[in-house]
Amino acid sequence: MPEGFESLGGEALRDLLTFISGGETRFRFIDLTGALTADTRKGMYRSLEASGERVHLTRQGVVKSQGVPFRISDHARHPLGYDAMVLRGGPDANAYSRTLPGKVEVKVGSPAKQLHFLGGVAGWGYPATPGKIPALKVTVSFVDGSSEQLVATNGVQFADYNRVADVPGSKLVRSFTDSGQLRFYSLPVKGNSVIEKLVFESFDNAVVPTTLAVTADLSTDPLPQ
Repeated sequence: MPEGFESLGGEALRDLLTFISGGETRFRFIDLTGALTADTRKGMYRSLEASGERVHLTRQGVVKSQGVPFRISDHARHPLGYDAMVLRGGPDANAYSRTLPGKVEVKVGSPAKQLHFLGGVAGWGYPATPGKIPALKVTVSFVDGSSEQLVATNGVQFADYNRVADVPGSKLVRSFTDSGQLRFYSLPVKGNSVIEKLVFESFDNAVVPTTLAVTADLSTDPLPQ
């Protein structure tokens, strides 16, 4: 076995081996490295110094939720220490979240029937911002030149990061945080061509959409348990 795998620990190594042996024909990790904008060890919304205002991650690397493998970025492997994709928004014009990019993109190189997201939380998300307003737009660009847009909505897929607030379009994930919440949701992809890139974009409103990992699913079959 190559050196370094032992540092993953027993549980993460088991998840990785499960993914390699059984999930590679269906799932593809989306590499978010170039789209990461924030460090979950620091404040992510109002200010960098507000260290409580963050996703309190307890796991990184390969994890599994709802039968879907994800790869949560390791901040130690990013040149700026980033491990989360947080996009511009928030009701306070002076907030740190207002300095973040509103749009980022990643290369894909694989088809998908649906995209699974580990995130679904936001600064000032539901119920802090009660309305069902758009939170995150994902533009899927295919190699044949076509594209489609997927939208996740506050109060449907997205909820506030700092409390357990249930919304109908996503599921609570308890395994990877020790405070607040993280959520799982899926969006269908209609196009059949290979995806060239994904463009993630906020709506620059009161909600600050936050994503930790994305996995492409080549199937519409029920998720494995």
